[in-house]
Amino acid sequence: MRADGQRSRARLLTAAEQVVARDGASASLEEIARVAGVGSATLHRHFPTRWVLLQAIFQERVEGLAALADTLVHGDEPDASLAKWLAELASITAGTSGLADTLLAQATPTAPADTTCHQVVTQAGERLLSAAQASGHVRPDVQIDELLTLVTAISAIPDPTSRSRMLAVVIAGLGNTPSIASS
Repeated sequence: MRADGQRSRARLLTAAEQVVARDGASASLEEIARVAGVGSATLHRHFPTRWVLLQAIFQERVEGLAALADTLVHGDEPDASLAKWLAELASITAGTSGLADTLLAQATPTAPADTTCHQVVTQAGERLLSAAQASGHVRPDVQIDELLTLVTAISAIPDPTSRSRMLAVVIAGLGNTPSIASS
C-alpha cells in the first residue's frame, strides 16, 4: 500500500474509534469519513463494509483477550481461569462501545470466519471453558456462545458494582450442579 493510502487508513481507524466510541457500532460511516478528513469512497476502498471496519477497530482488544486466554489456560485452577477471563471480557466490552455488537455477530461472506472478532474470542473462551469442564468444575452442557451472550449482556449494565455482582451470579451458575432445564 502506498504511503498516502496507509495514512488514510490510519486516519480512518482513528476517526472510527472516536465515532464508534461515541455512537456505537451503528455509527455513521459518512461521519467517520468526515472526521478522518477523507471522502466516503476512500473509506469504502479501505473498509468495504461496516463489518470490516468494526473488525479492524476491535482487533487489538480481541487479540489481547486471546493472549490472556492462552496464559490462563495453563493455570492450576481452570474454573478460576475461566472466571478471570470472563471478568476481563466483561470489563473490556463495557468500556468499548460497539464491541458487544461485534462479538455477537457471526462472520459474513466477505470476512474469513477465523479472523472475525467473534471467532477469535469464541476460540479463546472455548479453550478455557473446555479445560474447566474437563476438570469437573463447570457443567458439561454450557456452551461458549451462551457465555459470550451472557457476558456481553452483563457488560451493558452501567454500574460496575452491579455488573460485577451479576457476573458473579453467572459464574456461580456454571458450577457442576443439575440445571432447572435438565429436570
